[in-house]
Amino acid sequence: MDPLQSPSIELPLIFFGGGKGKLKFDQERIELKFLTIYSEENDKITSINTFGRMQYDHYFTKKWYGLLSMKALNDKLKNLNLRLAVSSGVGHHLKDDDVKSLKLEVGVTYFSEVFSFSNDMIVFPSFSKIGELKLRNEASLDTRLTEVWSLNLSHILDYNNDAPKAQALLTP
Repeated sequence: MDPLQSPSIELPLIFFGGGKGKLKFDQERIELKFLTIYSEENDKITSINTFGRMQYDHYFTKKWYGLLSMKALNDKLKNLNLRLAVSSGVGHHLKDDDVKSLKLEVGVTYFSEVFSFSNDMIVFPSFSKIGELKLRNEASLDTRLTEVWSLNLSHILDYNNDAPKAQALLTP
């Protein structure tokens, strides 16, 4: 068989990226992790998901600490918009050096998979002054906690490109 006429081999396309970081202080430690995966095989998407984790530890002694943790997962193929787990508890380092780390953590965790995300942006151009612009953007994440209570986290940005400068406001 001629090697130039042999059937082609189609390899799967896989993309993954991520990172992790750790900040250590005298009595605190913050860990961040992020991972995203996209893959397709035979022109069909086989995986598309994103995972993130953040943990804050406050040390009471050299080995004992209190912790706050948050994990989030998004998986488009499993129709999982956002899974969130928020934890709080205590931990103990059994082994912690530059090569290996083994810890025991105990606490309570809240899970939720029912979230809605919204983003509203309004732009107010000025018709009297050319180039003057006012903008308001509100992004929010909502989840139902109980039948009556819900939690809303929002970020609001109000912008005015023709606002008075701070120094002009401070001078009499």
